[in-house]
Order: sequence, then C-alpha cells, then structure tokens
Amino acid sequence: MKQKLTFFFSIITTAVILLVGCNKSSPPTQPLPAELKDTVNISVKDVTHRSVSVNVQSTMNNVQLSVSLYRTFNGADTLVANFPVVVKDTTIIDDNDGAGLLINTSYGYYAVLTDTTGAIKNKTDPITVSTLAPTSHNFTWQEYIIGDDIGISSNSLYDVWGTDENNVWAVGTVLINDTGYGVIKWNGTEWRPNKKRGGLMAVYGFSNSDVWAVGNSVEHFDGNQWSRVDANDTGQYVVPIATILHDNIPYTSIWGTSSNNLYLGSGWGKIIHWDGKKAKLISEIFTSHIRDIWGFSNDDIYIISQIDDI
Repeated sequence: MKQKLTFFFSIITTAVILLVGCNKSSPPTQPLPAELKDTVNISVKDVTHRSVSVNVQSTMNNVQLSVSLYRTFNGADTLVANFPVVVKDTTIIDDNDGAGLLINTSYGYYAVLTDTTGAIKNKTDPITVSTLAPTSHNFTWQEYIIGDDIGISSNSLYDVWGTDENNVWAVGTVLINDTGYGVIKWNGTEWRPNKKRGGLMAVYGFSNSDVWAVGNSVEHFDGNQWSRVDANDTGQYVVPIATILHDNIPYTSIWGTSSNNLYLGSGWGKIIHWDGKKAKLISEIFTSHIRDIWGFSNDDIYIISQIDDI
C-alpha cells in the first residue's frame, strides 16, 4: 500500500506542474484602473489699462464637467465666464462686461471644475494681476516746426492718417516758402509738402495709393498724384463735376469702407455718400455742424455734431 500511495502522489505532483506550465502565455490579472481626474489651469495672456486676458486650459476625461472663471476684487468673487469642459483651451477677455476694469488696479483670478450637481472637482490656485497705469507706456514725443513763422493762423493742421511709420499724411494749411500746401507727408525721416492748395480739414484712406482729403474741396491721391473729385479747377474758375459733392463743401470729416463707399460730413450739417461715381445726400441735421464721423460698417456709423443756437 505504501508504494501505491507514493506512486499516486507522484502523478498528482506531475500533473500540477504541467498545468502551471501551460498557463505561462496567459496575461496576468491587472488591477482596476484608478478614476482619471480632470484638472484646470489658468495663465495671464495680456493686460491693458481696462482689461485682462486669461487663458484657461482643462483636461476632458469627464465631458459632463463645466469650467467657471472667477475674478476676485475687494473680497468679492465675480463670475467672468462659464463654459463646458470640452472647450479645453480658450482665452477669456475680462473687461467687466464692457464697462472696463479699473486702471492700475490688482485683481485675482481662479477657475474651478464642477460636475452637474455643482460639486467642485478641481480648483486652481489664485493668480494676481494688475491693470496698466496711465504712465505704463514710456512715450517719447518729438516736436516738429512746420511752415513759415508768420502767424499761428497761417499754419494749421486739422487731421492725420497713415498706413505705417513711413507713410503719414496731415492736412490743413501750411505755408512753406510763401507757398500754401494742403497736405504734408511724413516719409519716416521728415515732413515734406505733398499737395498745394490749402483749406483741407480731414484725411482718410485705404492704402498708400488710395487716400482722400476733404475741406474746401474733395481730393483723391492714387499713389502718384492728387486729383480733385468734386470739380475741375483750372486756377481761374471751377466747374462742378459732381454737383451734390461740390455744393455741400466745406467738409469737416470723412470715413468709409472703400473708395466706392465713403461718407462725408459737411459743415452745413449734412452727410453725403459717395459710391465712386456719384454723390447722394443721405442725412441732414438742421442748425448743426458735423465735426467728425466714424464707423465700423454701413449699419454702424457714429457722427459728432455741434448744434447752433436757434
């Protein structure tokens, strides 16, 4: 019996060894992965006198989360923006809903991740940033004396426009060597006479070869020369070629989206539209002088006028 028993156990032992050897190619059992946690981070991208731009970046393992950016000032927290976590990377410009932040003032910012119940899942450390002070820009101004020194009223400039630091036009009336100029141009080094005949009040353009100047006349520069648009001027007499444009001079302001879509403000309180070929009266403010005009589109134009006493 003992011999048989010994043989029996030997067989079992061998079987177990063979069984273990057959399972070598099976992967070991892995532990369950831990829950992936989402995080959020913020950084300051830009600062102006009245606004702060904050970049917000977050992971998005759980797309049900939302991100909230807060501003802290005088111990109070104000929600600046709230958006779903799937946005992932965005820059928020905080200008206090258009009212503007305070100049030269410190503000704190932080962001939080919350789930659908409002529970906080992650929160950034607060960062502090200050808006610019009025003297934050170190400007160095240079003064230029232009024109003959024969009286202040003889040399007056009213408006300026340019495309870059080497191409700037100024308009008005400037006497240089007893000759009157209505336009002078900055070439990056010095101011040079650009067009004879004064009496111009405003300048606006679209490129170095597409500039308009208005006042006692309507003038256009094509990159090579100035041409009068409202009338032909021989030096002895003036013949209107765009009657409405000519009849409403002097002009005090000009703005437009192109040379085929210009708005001119008249000293008679009228707004004239020029489509590149003809002029049209589109608005008249009685007992008023148009002082300036500016816009962003045909549907968003602003006019400043002076109302005369009736």
